[in-house]
Amino acid sequence: MTLYHHTDTARLPWILSSGVLRPSGNRIGGMREDVLWATSNPAGDRSSSIDRGADWRGGDVLHVRFLLNEADFQPWSEARGTLGWSASDVSRLEGTKGAEPAAWWIRREPLMIDGTTIEIRSYSDNRWRAVDLEAPMDAGRGAMLVQIGRRAFGSIREAGYAGGSAYTVVSTS
Repeated sequence: MTLYHHTDTARLPWILSSGVLRPSGNRIGGMREDVLWATSNPAGDRSSSIDRGADWRGGDVLHVRFLLNEADFQPWSEARGTLGWSASDVSRLEGTKGAEPAAWWIRREPLMIDGTTIEIRSYSDNRWRAVDLEAPMDAGRGAMLVQIGRRAFGSIREAGYAGGSAYTVVSTS
């Protein structure tokens, strides 16, 4: 079975520059152990870290998904009891509006992305299409960009909530 890791073009240059998908904390539940999330649902769910605001609707951010191998992950239903999270933490996370826990998969280690299929879609064209991407570009002033077609998409990464990262979209239109 194919699994999917959903993200967006604000995060994409940073992922590409590292060459790995990294486990991170869950900001919804405030969980203490970092994991890498995937889903068996090709559309993802509302708990994914994806920009759904004005940048998405305006075309400055695209949705991105990595196509991954099920053998590299553990089903959430089996893993959730091994993480040391409280029942209330798990309940809060699983109860997130639009979440689909039955489709969740996790892993604790980083995952190399070399050779991984990456697909994108935009607000105006909701069809997923595979893309071949070059190495991201350092745009100076802390910004990283990735070229997709004739356009560059990117962001500035800063310290965010609870030790995570926050991304300020850099518009190139």
